[in-house]
Amino acid sequence: MCFVCDRGMIKRYIVCLNPEKAEADAQVRQAIIESLESALKKGDKQLIGNKGYRRFLRTRDSRFEIDRKKVAEDARYDGRYVLRTDEKP
Repeated sequence: MCFVCDRGMIKRYIVCLNPEKAEADAQVRQAIIESLESALKKGDKQLIGNKGYRRFLRTRDSRFEIDRKKVAEDARYDGRYVLRTDEKP
């Protein structure tokens, strides 16, 4: 839990972890990566318009490839969310 005072109001931030949501997030990401790998084999021009794909892509030698660092970074947030509350002191 983290407390921040802003203009006389105390803002409380609570980071939560939901294991069931974490599992669902991982499954969705895995499905996107599998679909992306298949789509990359067919050609990469169609991928730019897809936001789900685009967040895991990088360019190399004028071609797209899966950025494994972005995939790992996304996995760090599986099942996590933040609650914010305000209260007067």
